[in-house]
Amino acid sequence: MFIAFSPSKEYMINAEKVIETKALILAFVQARGPSLPVHIARDVKIEPLFAAAFLSELFREHKLRMSHLKVGSTALYLLAGQEPQLENFTQYLNQREQEAYHLIKKQGLIAHQNLNPIMQVAISHIPDFAQTLDQQGVKYWHYAFLPIEELNAKLNQLTKPVIRESVVEQPTPQPEHTLEPQPLMSSSLATIKQAIVEQETALKAIQNKPVKVRQPKQKTPLPATPTTLSFTPQPEQPKQLLPFTHTIKSFLESKHFQAIEVKQEGKKECTLKATKETITYTLLAKDRKKLQETDLQEAITLLQSQRTPILLVLQAPLDKKGLQALEPWKNLIQVLSLT
Repeated sequence: MFIAFSPSKEYMINAEKVIETKALILAFVQARGPSLPVHIARDVKIEPLFAAAFLSELFREHKLRMSHLKVGSTALYLLAGQEPQLENFTQYLNQREQEAYHLIKKQGLIAHQNLNPIMQVAISHIPDFAQTLDQQGVKYWHYAFLPIEELNAKLNQLTKPVIRESVVEQPTPQPEHTLEPQPLMSSSLATIKQAIVEQETALKAIQNKPVKVRQPKQKTPLPATPTTLSFTPQPEQPKQLLPFTHTIKSFLESKHFQAIEVKQEGKKECTLKATKETITYTLLAKDRKKLQETDLQEAITLLQSQRTPILLVLQAPLDKKGLQALEPWKNLIQVLSLT
């Protein structure tokens, strides 16, 4: 059974009241710093669902920022310039992320290659406190709130080339060798003739010696290599969609949606992403005719996590109660009917 929201008239779509509520939210964040939606709703005295709608619109208008750090599963909302105050919430980081936070805050600047794989992953999950820069093809992480002068000094210190004095070694003088004249050997003519005769005799003996010709060895033919059987992998069969998901996909194609991607599916519901006219939508399809409170809450959760416009797909158009419940969200959540 549908549970209708019953906001009072002062919170219905009234331009003046919307502007006033937004101003109250901005003033609260200005005074308190990074805040959770539940605290903002309590101070401004509006329902949490309406507060989430106002915060999403202020974020879309770039008047508020959202933290990557999550308190539970909820991001903090803050104004530009309040980022250093997020350090008051570092206790909500997990153990590895806290180690990475303390490391980058202590050192100020670290080369990515000098971190172990665990720290490389952990530091990439805390962009509120660690940001990247590339210098001479090397990736560095630096503390997000490090003064620019100190950052430049650390960067110059790490990238400054080390110049060492080169010592030119003098060649060791080598002692000069003087050639002393050798005394000429006196030999008689008879001795020279005897040497010539001996050389001629030895040469004739070598020429008359029979030469043995080695026959090349016959090479034993190698056994034929058996033919290797090749295996051709079969193409992976596409996953069969459930009937309801297939119906929704066909409906979207008929509405000229493109790049349809199924994210999650069940027998009577599915979540998809699709593009139409360069806009990417997150679609939540339900196999029922009436909008329920849980459907709207699920759509709001998708809106905050995916940060894309949401399309609710139902079996029938919204009735009066459904339209009234969706009214505060009509700029961010729209409904498509299969009939």
